[in-house]
Amino acid sequence: MKQSEAYQERKRRFEGDPDYILDGLLYDLAEKIYAAMEEKGYTQAELAELAGMQPSALSRFLNTQHNTTVRTLVRLATALGLDIKFSLKQRADSKKHSSLSQSEIIEAMSSGR
Repeated sequence: MKQSEAYQERKRRFEGDPDYILDGLLYDLAEKIYAAMEEKGYTQAELAELAGMQPSALSRFLNTQHNTTVRTLVRLATALGLDIKFSLKQRADSKKHSSLSQSEIIEAMSSGR
């Protein structure tokens, strides 16, 4: 199914938005944790117990209803026997931001732009 031009334009507009990026990351992480949970045959209650967390907290994480902590990710990964690897890389469109001063970057980050 081909995506409409209007959808593509909306997607391009939001790709640099931190909240859009965060939602995508949380969704991807939740999918991976859920797949590993199913592969191991754990219920949500079992995984929550193994990870030392409340079942409701695991449910919120799997439903990507809130931001999570690195600690929660480490607990879940450990309980599932998974390694965690974070990667930061230069974005293709980062050249347009390279001329910003440090104070402009800090201002942009604190204002949520």
